[in-house]
Formats: sequence, C-alpha cells, structure tokens
Amino acid sequence: MSRRIFLLTMLLVCLPLVSRSVPQTPKMASITQPLELLRGWEIQSSCDAKATGDKVSQPGFATVGWHKTTVPNTVVGTLVDDKAYPEPMVGTNLKNFTGMNYPSVSFFANQDMPEGSPFQCAWWWRNEFDLPAAFARKTVSIHFPGINYRANVWFNGQKIGDAKEVAGTYRIFEFDLTKLIKPGA
Repeated sequence: MSRRIFLLTMLLVCLPLVSRSVPQTPKMASITQPLELLRGWEIQSSCDAKATGDKVSQPGFATVGWHKTTVPNTVVGTLVDDKAYPEPMVGTNLKNFTGMNYPSVSFFANQDMPEGSPFQCAWWWRNEFDLPAAFARKTVSIHFPGINYRANVWFNGQKIGDAKEVAGTYRIFEFDLTKLIKPGA
C-alpha cells in the first residue's frame, strides 16, 4: 500500500540569503544586508517539468507555463492564488480539486494517492536573481526558515542539499554558497 508522501524538490526556496565578510579576527566581521527572496518564484510539477535539477537550476531555464508565486506559500496555495484551483474554503471546492477524490471513510493521509493526482510527483520551486556585487569576497549562506517536509536543494546547477538529510516538519536549514556564487550575476 502506498501512502501519501509529499516530496518537495526545491531549487532556492529561501529567506534570506546572507552575506558575511570573511573575518581575520572575530571583531572584524561585518554582515551585508540580507537579500530576501520573497518574490519572483515559479513552481511546476516535476511530472510536467521533466528536466533534472542540474538543468532546472541553471540561469535562463525556460519556465513557460509555470505558476507564479511568492514565499512563504504551498503548492495548493499557489494553485489557488494563480486561479488554477478555486477558493478551497467555498462549498465543496476542496473535495473537487484534482487528486482530492479520495473516499472519506478514513483519514486522507492514510490512503493511496489517487490516480491522476498532481501531487504524486515532487514540485519544483524556482527563483532566478542577480546577486549584488557587495556579496563578493564574503561568506554567503542561504537560509531556509521552514522547509516542510523534504527537499532536494539546487543552486546554479549544483545539488547543495539532499532529501535524505533535508527532511522534517518546518525544519530550518542553512547552506554555504560561497564557492558557488557569482556576485554581480
């Protein structure tokens, strides 16, 4: 019996991107203003976007047909915001969402994922941004204040976090991007 397992494959779902000078002594540390990546997000089911993470996370990857969103948000929240789904709190709208046609005799999370559900596949979360030149020669980390539940994290074509370790309910994660950043690009 397969249970409902939601695997969220993320590319750069984060708040904020933090830059710190590489100090010679602890007193010399300076922190650049964090770059918050709240807007400019797009999501798509990996059933529809069949490229691998090393491709999807490259600058310029084509996202035609992807759903626009902001963070924090969820896949369903994005689909409602984007008008792909109607408001779930009205009438029986939630029960009529694609993939929500499960029997109500037991708790939905203990049932098999319905055929045709858009949630059988992981969803890509993608954002493309220019890193300010002020981040040059600094230690740069990316901070995720609440991943739920599991994620593969990619940055500029490199996998920086694996779903085997990036797991848990609203867990906080931070990754060092210093070797992968391109300030001013």
